[in-house]
Amino acid sequence: MDAISSAISGFHTAQYRLDVATTRLSEGHVLPEVVSAQDLAQKQIEVQVSQLKEALEAESRILDLLV
Repeated sequence: MDAISSAISGFHTAQYRLDVATTRLSEGHVLPEVVSAQDLAQKQIEVQVSQLKEALEAESRILDLLV
């Protein structure tokens, strides 16, 4: 369950960063570092979703063994 909690926490952090970067872009802050921050946040979200899927699959396998 710790892996799931960690993945969800990481997802929320990356989502917050993406929201901040998107807001700055919508306000006209089209600076390279803002665009880079948005790209990085999107990649972090992809990684966190992948880790969450892996953690859920592992949890499912454990539960199957217990049943």
